[in-house]
Amino acid sequence: MTTTDLTAHALKVGGVLNRTFGKKGEHYVNVVGGFELRKRTSESSNYRRLGYNDELLTYQLFDEQTLAKNGIYGWNGWHRYYADSYNSFSYRDNREVSYYGSAVYTYDARYTLSGTFRVDESNLFGAAKKYRRNPLWSVGMSWNVHNEDFFHSNVINRLTTRVTYGLTGNFDRSGSSTPLLTVRRNFNSAIGAYYARVSNAPNPKLRWERTKTLNLGVEAELFHCLALSLEYYDKRSYDLLGNIQLDPPLGFDGEYINGANMWNKGIEAQLNAKVLERQDFQWFVNFVFGYNKNKITNNNISDGNPAYNRTHAVTEFVKGYPREALWSYRWAGLDENGNPQTYDAEGNKTRTPVAESIECNGTYRPKYSGSLSTDFKYKNILLSFAFVYNFGHVFRIAYPTMNPLEGTADLSAFVAKRWQKPGDENKTDIPATLTWESYDGMRQHLASYSSNSVRKGDFIRLREITLNYELPSQLIKKTPFSRVSLTAQANTVWMWTKNKEGFDPEVVDPIHGTLGLSEAPSFTLGLRVEF
Repeated sequence: MTTTDLTAHALKVGGVLNRTFGKKGEHYVNVVGGFELRKRTSESSNYRRLGYNDELLTYQLFDEQTLAKNGIYGWNGWHRYYADSYNSFSYRDNREVSYYGSAVYTYDARYTLSGTFRVDESNLFGAAKKYRRNPLWSVGMSWNVHNEDFFHSNVINRLTTRVTYGLTGNFDRSGSSTPLLTVRRNFNSAIGAYYARVSNAPNPKLRWERTKTLNLGVEAELFHCLALSLEYYDKRSYDLLGNIQLDPPLGFDGEYINGANMWNKGIEAQLNAKVLERQDFQWFVNFVFGYNKNKITNNNISDGNPAYNRTHAVTEFVKGYPREALWSYRWAGLDENGNPQTYDAEGNKTRTPVAESIECNGTYRPKYSGSLSTDFKYKNILLSFAFVYNFGHVFRIAYPTMNPLEGTADLSAFVAKRWQKPGDENKTDIPATLTWESYDGMRQHLASYSSNSVRKGDFIRLREITLNYELPSQLIKKTPFSRVSLTAQANTVWMWTKNKEGFDPEVVDPIHGTLGLSEAPSFTLGLRVEF
């Protein structure tokens, strides 16, 4: 039986000042300030009773210490007893305080200056109190060029430029970066008592993750029917959190440190256009485009086994490569017995990968993404199409390990293409079924994490089609309704993808290849009435 109690309290106090002044009202000021207090507690208990009688609603008592010494025999001959697997209790108290403020000043609807600040503090971060509080801020300015006396254009109806610069931050709210005393009911028969442990190693130098961001933007309207927006951003992140291994005699296997820096840049663009307008017909287009590129510029976390850690995403940062880099073993085909191979440092085929055996296949985060929607309106009929797209990324598909001892009932269709006889290595890249003679520790990793399992992630999806018809007001004039409309909608009806298997890149784990279920096509009919 498990019980969980959640309690949340919040207090928010703030003020707002809006004022317009001047002879012609050319000055405008907006000021916001306040603070927030938040407290969230979570308390849970888990009980298990042995010898339970469902009819009498009773259970049997037993001596846990005696049972822990002798254990409970299992099917495999092991005998052990972990009390915390039967009875467990947890309590978490998360307290946060925030101070915030912002100010905006506009002169003559032309020039605007703005600034914001925020200070956040949490009890669930780090070991040093002075690093739990981090001031965040931003400053910016914008210029409405179209309101200037010298600006006259029959083409550009509106033109605004803006620039902002600021510091943002993030911290780990899970509590895994905070030294906690965790009491577990594990019985140590050597000392005849239960014991407690510290769950996380203390790091008094741990600080927030922080990002300095520069934004440059411009907005324009042309011919009263075309709106454009373009923004460039440059983000320099530093003190990124990462986990390092510690010397076991210290009592911990790892701890969090501020281990890496990252450079992130990109552009975002949006276009809204009234393409065509006639007496009863209108055509609208909305296009959104985004480009992003990032790179790790510094990394202080060492990697003791890159051949395994990078391909299995254990390594969090690699200097000079994207944060979401996808690593694989360089595929060298199957040998004459159907075993997977890679290349060693000298370029020779081998079944034992080394650091030089791996390569970066790209990033699993799309470099280009966006959407396209278009509306056609004829009198009271509206037809809409909405597309989304992602390009420039890669993902891994799940190749079978061909290990019959994995104990899973799920078999991939690729199993039918496995190596079965000499010569098959020339026409397939699915290994032979594992035998004791061909077993080695890296065989299944080469089978599933080599470059032959990487695919392009480009796709275009027709997300939605909507057809709406609104009844003319003359038809409902004598009814109690003020408005009646009929809607037919189809979702997720078509997708183009670049990978040859036709897998949906949005539902595949890009690192391990685990395949999820795509959103099924759906169709909806609706009636809306207003009184």
